[in-house]
Amino acid sequence: MKITRRQLRQIIKEDIELEKDATEALTTAIAQHIQVLLDKVWKKADFKPDSPTVNADMPNANRFVLTYTFRPSIPNLKAITNKFNSNIAPKTGFKSTPLDNRGNKIFKMGLANENPVTWDGNNKKSAGGYVKLRIRVTLMDKFMATAKADPSIITSGDTETLSISENKMKITRRQLRQIIKEELSRSLSEADPDINSDGALDASELRDLADDLEGEGQQSLESFRLPYKGFGYGGRRIISRDRAWLEFVPKGTDPSTQEDMFRSVTLLDQGDPEVEKVIKRGGWYVDKYLKVPVDNYDVYSVHATTTG
Repeated sequence: MKITRRQLRQIIKEDIELEKDATEALTTAIAQHIQVLLDKVWKKADFKPDSPTVNADMPNANRFVLTYTFRPSIPNLKAITNKFNSNIAPKTGFKSTPLDNRGNKIFKMGLANENPVTWDGNNKKSAGGYVKLRIRVTLMDKFMATAKADPSIITSGDTETLSISENKMKITRRQLRQIIKEELSRSLSEADPDINSDGALDASELRDLADDLEGEGQQSLESFRLPYKGFGYGGRRIISRDRAWLEFVPKGTDPSTQEDMFRSVTLLDQGDPEVEKVIKRGGWYVDKYLKVPVDNYDVYSVHATTTG
């Protein structure tokens, strides 16, 4: 089987990232699947843009909590609890655009054990009618066993093959492993990486070989934000229509948010404990964007208000 070096680099990259991408893809699909039910039950509800959030910090790796924040037309915690238990939790076994969960073969759900339905604030008035609905998602053992053996069934929807987008070819994971083995052998025979001919590969020569096979060095860092909810940096309360977040930018780069009469932008000290605290509760946002140690970023605290 012939394959170009460019295709090989892409395959290696996709294979390494596959498990992480699969986890994110599955979580997103489940969240969208549940959203279909929520939209049917609360047709006029106003869902916050960053809803839902994910909390994967649970003892069982096959469980996580999705938190939906929304304002129903009639905000009532008991009524929301009853509607969820009767009209949502029992009806998750259906086929939606992002997910086929017929027979609950992928997951089942229920209310979270702790604080399942609460106001998005100290009380109804301070929350502006917004409610937090915490849903516990349990992934089914049989599905997870299959997915762990081949994560591509989640990202490609195909249990047999892993899709390569560059030329739309299909390749099995067994073929992938064989291709990598053959390519490594061919690289060592055709272009001897032992530059100084001492009979061994030192650290520099190994890095050159890795760069040659896996691409042109490291990817450039991307800026990203982690939002606050309820209370911002230093415990400052986030009132209705205000927003607060931590903005992570490559070290030495200016933040995208500029300070003005409506926005305060503060560069935080290296090692500020608040940064680590926000990262720990950041969920899949952190997994997606924070791929290198946080020391590579400058972190800014931003608080945006409509009142100046």
